Amino acid sequence: WAVNSGPARAATALQRCVGATVDGVIGPKTVGHVADIPAEKTIEFLAMEREKFYRSLNTFDTFGKGWLRRNEETREKAVEMVFKEKNNG
Repeated sequence: WAVNSGPARAATALQRCVGATVDGVIGPKTVGHVADIPAEKTIEFLAMEREKFYRSLNTFDTFGKGWLRRNEETREKAVEMVFKEKNNG
């Protein structure tokens, strides 16, 4: 998400998700909050925030289908990575 929409947008969404101070900078406090939240919950929240952002753009009618597809693929891959980590760790 940071690549397409800027690191500050992705960082602030993550901070809102985990209850960290929303300042757009991922530091040790944000990382600590992330560690306290189940990864699946964080993944789902970020996917929902990303979709909400895309739908708010005036170019959604033109590019939205591709954005939503990419968002879903990213969500699925992230969940798969969590599952593999849990079963290999």
